Amino acid sequence: MSKADQDRVLEIANREIESALKGVGGWNKQYVKGEVEVHFNMVENAGKVLKYTKGVSQLSISPSTAAELVTDFDFMQFWDKQFDRGHIVQDFKESENERKIVYMRYKAPWPVSQRDFVNVSEIRHRENNQEGGGNSENNGSNNVGVRVLATSFSHKDAPDVSGIVRADLMYG
Repeated sequence: MSKADQDRVLEIANREIESALKGVGGWNKQYVKGEVEVHFNMVENAGKVLKYTKGVSQLSISPSTAAELVTDFDFMQFWDKQFDRGHIVQDFKESENERKIVYMRYKAPWPVSQRDFVNVSEIRHRENNQEGGGNSENNGSNNVGVRVLATSFSHKDAPDVSGIVRADLMYG
């Protein structure tokens, strides 16, 4: 698919994320676990209202470092126990927003089959309320943020794998 196709699906994902961040009834803090506040909100997605969860915490690292860690395949196994493997299918080094096509495979308990994803992902940096970072409920002391967008995207170099179910990531 072309860069224009990538731009189109990433902008749809960005709009869906903005909608999810607002939700239906607003985010409500449910409990605190360690140093993380856990919030719930009801979010409309594809005509269904789903319960979404987000964690809010102060990090001792920069937003850019946090984005790098959550997209690093070697580090992912430490925070996501279902993650099996992943690799970059295509890296658009010339892109302003660190765009990549990535392949990720996840473990599943028997009798469920493993799942894999092929996504176009992009890290967007934001400063002073510019596009790309957090949401309008900025709870930090500054307006610096990072948004990691990802949504399913087919690529000729990441064909279906026998015995693995190709999953669809609407946005993330």
